[in-house]
Amino acid sequence: MSIEYCDVTKLDLASQYEPCKAYRHAGFPAVFPGGKMKLLFVGHEDFGNRGCEALVRSITGIISGQAADTLYLVPSRSPSIDKQHWPDAAEHGVSFVGETLFARQLGWWGRVIDKVPALTCFGPPPFRLDPTTRAALEQSDGVIVTGGDILSLEYGLPSLFFWAGVAQHAMQLGKPVHIWAASIGPFRANPVVEKMMAKHLNRYTSITVRESTTRDYLVSIGVKDIALVTDPAFTMKPQPHGEAEELFAQAKDGVLGFNVSPLVRGFLSNDAAKAKFDAELVDFLRHILDRTDLSVLLVPHVDPFDGTAWNSDSAYMQGLLAQAGGPNDRLQMLSRELNAAELKYALSRCRYFIGARTHATIGALSQGVPTISIAYSVKAVGINRDLFGNEDYVLPTPQVSKPRLLQALDLLNAQEAQVRVLLAERIPLWRERAAEAAAPIIAAARADNRTSSSLIVAHYIDR
Repeated sequence: MSIEYCDVTKLDLASQYEPCKAYRHAGFPAVFPGGKMKLLFVGHEDFGNRGCEALVRSITGIISGQAADTLYLVPSRSPSIDKQHWPDAAEHGVSFVGETLFARQLGWWGRVIDKVPALTCFGPPPFRLDPTTRAALEQSDGVIVTGGDILSLEYGLPSLFFWAGVAQHAMQLGKPVHIWAASIGPFRANPVVEKMMAKHLNRYTSITVRESTTRDYLVSIGVKDIALVTDPAFTMKPQPHGEAEELFAQAKDGVLGFNVSPLVRGFLSNDAAKAKFDAELVDFLRHILDRTDLSVLLVPHVDPFDGTAWNSDSAYMQGLLAQAGGPNDRLQMLSRELNAAELKYALSRCRYFIGARTHATIGALSQGVPTISIAYSVKAVGINRDLFGNEDYVLPTPQVSKPRLLQALDLLNAQEAQVRVLLAERIPLWRERAAEAAAPIIAAARADNRTSSSLIVAHYIDR
């Protein structure tokens, strides 16, 4: 039995399709001739990250709206729980399959280059895909790398080169590979990696990005044929439920939705900075309860299904909740059991929202809620700049403090009416633009002209 390996430093494979330039929806049939289109989401772990769930729900909705009866294979490490979160997933053509397993040798390589960075110039070691993912690639016609920011330096080089390697495997099998509404880079902190990634990115069949900051950066390093769209989660519909009903009913001056994550806390430099961060958040919550008539709803958006505290918004905010004197009739936290659409419904009922998780802020903005984004990467800055024309509603993580949070809330209060008007005008347009990312994928599948068109969606997780 021969084993094929992927070497992500060899990036000269030509695509069998022309790169995306100006695809549009018009003219595509409602049903593919000769058979159903099948899409596989690669890189998706499970719905513990509600942002990932929002992307899966939204992308499947967008594609099915343009190519009816499409089937979707969604990798999951927790398929039974994912089904509980989306009970009617099968009615939308979704089936849950085995997860894509990380290549361990990249982890070992990462520890080596941490000690000897100069070795980065030789590139990462080749690796083989797990059998489940490999089999899916072989029966597919293409790959979609969906929205998120894993194609960046934020999560380390092993993660970056693993997901680039998955896409490279697809290219070696002759598959067209599409990037769906991503935030990519920047890689300028590591010029060697930047050069590698620029070459790699030019091999994709089409690239759509969700904010102009990414587009401008990619153009600056020589990446071609980039289309600016918006995040697909702007299109996800909220799902009504009754949780926190009393809080909303009794709030005198409306509800402030609030989300912070252990992820943003982890970007702080040391334990002292992290302890100060925690204290500032608690002081802010206490101030809101003592000095205003707003009620506060803590909104967890990522909670691992295995119950671990690592990367769990609920576990982190539970400590803040206790220190702030809650829960009580004005301070509550949503349960970790709600799905992405249910969280979006709760966000839609808030008067204001301040959040760190990207798709929590997208959930609020897409429902017309004035929002402050606590930012740790290019994505929050770029989305706000494109939506508002400025960064007034962005608060960088290192600047988070009680005074800055109060200043941000005062800004929302002073500009509430105009922000709501602006969102009411622009969000419908952003939903339309979100759907444009499907056009080059459908066009490539039509050009392939096979009886059963199968696509792979490589899903880069928003953490």
